[in-house]
Amino acid sequence: MTAHPLTALSGNLYNTGGICAGCADLDGDLSSNMLLRKSSVYPVLELLNTSNAQKWQFWDFDTSGDLKVSDNVLYPFSIEHATPSNTLYVAANGTVGIGTSTPSTYAGVQGLDIVRPNYPAVRLNPLGLTTVFDLYAATGAFGIFEEATGNAPFLLYTGAPQGSLVIAGSGKVGIGTASPASPLHVLVSGSTDPVLLVDGANATDGLSLKVRHPNGVVGFGIAGGAGQFFTTAAQHDAVIFGQPGKNLLLGVGGSEWLRITSTGKVGINMTAPTHFLDVGVSGAYCNGGAWVDGSSREYKQDIRELSGEDAAEAFASLNPVRFEYKAMPGEGHVGFIAEDVPDLVATPDRKGLSPMEVVAVLTKVVQDQKTLLEEQQKAIAELKQEVAQLKRGR
Repeated sequence: MTAHPLTALSGNLYNTGGICAGCADLDGDLSSNMLLRKSSVYPVLELLNTSNAQKWQFWDFDTSGDLKVSDNVLYPFSIEHATPSNTLYVAANGTVGIGTSTPSTYAGVQGLDIVRPNYPAVRLNPLGLTTVFDLYAATGAFGIFEEATGNAPFLLYTGAPQGSLVIAGSGKVGIGTASPASPLHVLVSGSTDPVLLVDGANATDGLSLKVRHPNGVVGFGIAGGAGQFFTTAAQHDAVIFGQPGKNLLLGVGGSEWLRITSTGKVGINMTAPTHFLDVGVSGAYCNGGAWVDGSSREYKQDIRELSGEDAAEAFASLNPVRFEYKAMPGEGHVGFIAEDVPDLVATPDRKGLSPMEVVAVLTKVVQDQKTLLEEQQKAIAELKQEVAQLKRGR
């Protein structure tokens, strides 16, 4: 081996072959286009800016063979030995690939393309905090994963339509529309599914939708197993409006039970009310002044005469009383006690009475009394005639 003395150069060094530091003559590791630094302990290539003493060093660090870039104090950049090919690839167009030498520019998008087996992800780990989130892609979905809980609170599946979820520059949110016109704008087309479905996992869950205002809250929901419409606006009425010229319908179990027409007519179990309040089952109605029981033949069946005996028996059992309602003390009334009236005029629950039932009994009794009175008057007239004839024959 030939010893080479140390020589200092004051100008530029040009060399058409390789340059090696720490090499022996005819070193087989040196090629004609190589800059080689050989050492058994931390071989390093150092770049020193003498104008400001800034220094960068490229290290082949310790026995692991990792490559580290240092500013002589810190190691901001490291590459482990045997790192796979194309772990980091910067294309000529500026696109960066991780795990690929052909980073995608699909639809003109140029940025960071991560191609990895299993779940390619970006991990967000704030220094000194335990909150760690991963932005990841899985089979058929993109999601946000919270490592502490093992949950993925946000998932976006492939095939989602354009504009499925949009946050406009105004802060308005669109679902199904890229141009939301309200703080929350939902646009549905060609679907019979519910626009909004609030689903409770347990029977005891309380669910509600609320509109909150400084003057109160209006909402609807389920509480205690019952559907509710509620308002806490103490200074305002709860108002439900329909469109002009249209009806307001209320129902249960998919069937309509109450209708308010555009002219203010109310129908219960009927779809075409003609009075202020119509009851479809019996034809009863109220036109603003009094309640009218339905009495048309079309509402009735099994029609037969009321016998005088039944009417007289019921009439004899009617006991008119004077009374006051407990809810209105001091206000006197006359009438009957529903529990005490005869079966002929009683209601099934014996909690109320229909005036028409009592009127029918009274009418039949009066009719029979009128017939009896007419027969008695006829008999009296005949007797008077016979008496007169007897007087003339004396």
